[in-house]
Amino acid sequence: MLMNKLNECLYYTSHDDIDHQIAKYLKKNLASISDMTIDELAKSCYVSKAKVSKFCKTLGYDNFIAFKDDCAREIKAKKLVIKTQRENLEKDYLDHLNQSFKAIETNLALIDKYKIEQLIKDIASAKQIFIYGIAYSKLLAQYLQYESDFLDKEVIVMDEKLIKNYVLKDDSLLIVISVEGRGLSDQRLSRRLKKYSTNKWIISTDKIENQLLSGFNNCLIVGTNNTEMKDRRLLLRYLIDIIIGRYQYLYK
Repeated sequence: MLMNKLNECLYYTSHDDIDHQIAKYLKKNLASISDMTIDELAKSCYVSKAKVSKFCKTLGYDNFIAFKDDCAREIKAKKLVIKTQRENLEKDYLDHLNQSFKAIETNLALIDKYKIEQLIKDIASAKQIFIYGIAYSKLLAQYLQYESDFLDKEVIVMDEKLIKNYVLKDDSLLIVISVEGRGLSDQRLSRRLKKYSTNKWIISTDKIENQLLSGFNNCLIVGTNNTEMKDRRLLLRYLIDIIIGRYQYLYK
């Protein structure tokens, strides 16, 4: 997600860094970026056009146009979330909460249990486990890492930009977590993940595009009938709990 990329840039750069200043301006004025030219943005940030172009590529975009398109998508998604939250506040909140949990329970009951067993066997046989996620999915990756202390094996959460040089061997396991696959639409990141020749799993919902599943050895997909974004996040959180609980039952 674009906002997460900007937050990461602000976190890892100093306040006097040019990238920090650009990211700060973009985050504050995101709604108007899609209507700006690269000249206008450069002038607003007091930098050159070349610096803006370089910044866009640093975030993973091919060019400024691709960056602007993602700005528009980010604003559209934000408006949809606000609209949904407003509608929910107008309803009986407890009733809405009960409906959400019912939808989560129903979708989890329909998941392919054979796939869960297969993933658990791969976790058991792996010497190292690498987990990757972007934005909220990274929190899920960190949660899986935290809950996996009992595995007695190295569990590594990869950085979002894949800057570090990770060595994945034949006996390693790569688990990619993505709620809807938005972060994986970044072709650079997608290519880097798929280049690893080790056993690769992706855990996601049926909102992910099929083309993003190519390059993975296996996928564990959960349905999303009658769910909203926050429900889908909880779906994957509970799915992780199921995987961990089943592993403990079988191997501990």
